[in-house]
Amino acid sequence: MIAKKPIKKLKNKVLIDLLFNKGKTVSSGVLVVHYLRGLRKVDNLFIGVGVSKKNVFLAVNRSVIKRQLRAAIRINQVYIEKNMSAGLYMVLFKSKKKLNSSEINSYLLKAFEKISATPLNT
Repeated sequence: MIAKKPIKKLKNKVLIDLLFNKGKTVSSGVLVVHYLRGLRKVDNLFIGVGVSKKNVFLAVNRSVIKRQLRAAIRINQVYIEKNMSAGLYMVLFKSKKKLNSSEINSYLLKAFEKISATPLNT
């Protein structure tokens, strides 16, 4: 039986820099997911979310979008823990227009389906 990989927040600056420098990218609609799997030090799923100040000017709107992204991750937590391998994942919102939660949820699922279909780097 596969051990459950709990989802944790990606907050460590060193890990985030490593993710952006050596990781791969998958895009789905307005979401871009940077990911890095197969690290020996990482035995959990670390997921971070981000919204560009360049695309969404008001901090209130950026916070709303980040809450929607976190909620979509929480809704799909069982799918993510089951199908995603341990590693670093950063979900970035790359649109100027505000979307509703169901659209963000569908884009997030499509992106994670693309990632789970790719072979693991070992």
